[in-house]
Amino acid sequence: MALGNYTLRDFGALPQSLSKSWHKVWLWQVETGAFECPLEPLTQEFWREHLNASLIYGILLPTLDSRTSDDMLVLVSERIEKSHIAKPFGSITTAQRYEIYKFI
Repeated sequence: MALGNYTLRDFGALPQSLSKSWHKVWLWQVETGAFECPLEPLTQEFWREHLNASLIYGILLPTLDSRTSDDMLVLVSERIEKSHIAKPFGSITTAQRYEIYKFI
């Protein structure tokens, strides 16, 4: 699924602690490398405009092949009405962050 003009794909699965319907895990294969990628899909305005959601967490998975720059970004979003923007990283807990790493 393209989100805006970007190939952000809904992962379609969630760690158990994030299995509520208001969370989504997205994969973004960045062909130019994560440090040269467009900033727009990483802004809160982008997520509000396209999904009525807030970006609450992200993980960079660098490519293992040094000849390519195909980094992968794993992004976690949360619907705005469930978001606790005042908390760091949205409403995600430290235990949930660790569970995301195990899940990946």
